[in-house]
Amino acid sequence: MAISLTELRTGNPRALARAISQVERQDAAAETLLAELWPWAGKGQIIGITGPPGSGKSTLLRALISRLHTAKHKVALLAVDPTSPVTGGALLGDRIRMTGLESAAHVYVRSLATRGARGALSDVTWDAVTVLDALGFDPVFVETVGAGQNEHEIRTLAHTTVLVDAPGQGDSIQTLKAGILEICDIVVINKEDRPGSQRAAQQAKQMLQLGAAPVADAWQVPVLTTDALSGSGVSILWERIRAHFTHVNDTGQRQAQDEARAAQRVDRLVQQGWAQLLPQFITPDLRAQALAQVHRQQLDPHSAARSLLQQLPQPPALSK
Repeated sequence: MAISLTELRTGNPRALARAISQVERQDAAAETLLAELWPWAGKGQIIGITGPPGSGKSTLLRALISRLHTAKHKVALLAVDPTSPVTGGALLGDRIRMTGLESAAHVYVRSLATRGARGALSDVTWDAVTVLDALGFDPVFVETVGAGQNEHEIRTLAHTTVLVDAPGQGDSIQTLKAGILEICDIVVINKEDRPGSQRAAQQAKQMLQLGAAPVADAWQVPVLTTDALSGSGVSILWERIRAHFTHVNDTGQRQAQDEARAAQRVDRLVQQGWAQLLPQFITPDLRAQALAQVHRQQLDPHSAARSLLQQLPQPPALSK
């Protein structure tokens, strides 16, 4: 069934659910829908929430969304969950903690599977953000699976990236040493009632100071402490999130972020399209022959790959 843009633009929740499902199918109809919505996108704040399992990301998000719902914000959450080995869909573990908010007015919550994406964000996540942004959701939260080097893609997708950690999980600050600290705009030490929370916050501040370079108009990454269950620090966190959005707008960084996001999306789609064309030129038989030569040590892997690439159409010679 075709999705009515009028229904979508007027906030019909069933139309929105169908639109995201269509995007998940990644078919021609989804491309048509995204093209129609694209002119309306680019207004809302996209906020990435990342951090290790057990840090309380979902509980903190629930507290934030509850606050924004009370203030009549039209807010969306895309919870990126591990992919089910059985269905291929999201495991929905974190979404369970959002029970009660999903049916609230002005709130949209959806779990999306990683689908094996290297950067922890599937193509569906990028396109779903476009849909929600175009339909006036502001902010759009994207909660990623965990923390580490494979979380860096959230930096390109989001205007503001929030790292959530908590004390009492071994050496909590190791998360910050994994390279994730350099991509975040706000650091949150959640579960501030636990022993060691202030020490973890101080360590984060010290690491930020060590890595900081004097840059004009640079954003000073704040380190906050919160307790998602009691709500302590949640209002201050939201104030800092909005302050960062004001900063990127005032300094022109938002335009650079949006340009980088569009470039990465186009490049990735071109690469995927080319990968789908490859079997037309490098057939299974040709590949099997090359692999057999490698196995017999008649060709090394580099030479085998080069011989296969020679099957690709050559660009036309430039006319003089």
